[in-house]
Amino acid sequence: MLAALFTTLTLAASATAAPWWRFADYSYQPDGGSYDDSYGGKSHGGKHKGDKWRGDDKWKGGDKWKGDKNKPNYGSKWAPADGKDAAWNNNGTGFVAPPASFVLPLPADQTNLTIPDGHKVTIATASRGVQNYTCTNGVWVPAGALANLYDAGLLLALTENFAPAQKVTDGLSPLFLAAQEFPSSDPTPSLLHEFVATPNTPGSISPRFFDPETGDTVTLKRTGSVPSPDNSTSNIPWIQLEPIEGNLAKSVFRLQTAGGALDGPCKIEGNLRSVAYSAMYYFLN
Repeated sequence: MLAALFTTLTLAASATAAPWWRFADYSYQPDGGSYDDSYGGKSHGGKHKGDKWRGDDKWKGGDKWKGDKNKPNYGSKWAPADGKDAAWNNNGTGFVAPPASFVLPLPADQTNLTIPDGHKVTIATASRGVQNYTCTNGVWVPAGALANLYDAGLLLALTENFAPAQKVTDGLSPLFLAAQEFPSSDPTPSLLHEFVATPNTPGSISPRFFDPETGDTVTLKRTGSVPSPDNSTSNIPWIQLEPIEGNLAKSVFRLQTAGGALDGPCKIEGNLRSVAYSAMYYFLN
């Protein structure tokens, strides 16, 4: 349902965690590792568990995620005739750049999240994924995340003159959390998000984003964080990330989060659990 709706709208870290923070290794864990009941149990349940979601063919490279047949050519078909900024961003991958008037929706009265000098939003994406946790010493410890990201630039361009951009983006995270399944290839994700071993830091993991069509990647470290202004109990924090390596972006912000949080005690050491979440990810260059 969300695939059709979104298409219509856009066209009118725990170091010791098991390697389930990579797409190639992840599967829903039958013992506490499926979606948190309050978010995904009803709509997902056993349907997505087990080996169905494992294996290199589904999540890594290959024809599934590459080629024009699986991703529309925004540059030729959907670019505005007047040549506005909504055609191509500067990395040439075909993402629709947000309008020039777009302002990154950072919370007021804080200094932990700041836009680096000279950086501008070149990619705006809505997302749907899971935050992973491991039971460690009696508490739930974050163990990476997985998510599909969907280009929201054209939607922002089309709504620029009749809807404030922040209201549009504020509404996307709850919508994707409620209506978009994960894992899913419908609609085809624009970017994929996972965690990988931190370069030159044995025993640590770091967030990575990659474009499955071009192969462009960026691995990052967190440099700033603030609690979700909307609901810090249920929603994961808003964060700022800076690159360790890769060329996809010079900085990344995760804002307007919905879901994903898991706190409190746990009983079985090593238990795994996934909590559904959505967020807006902004890539700056």
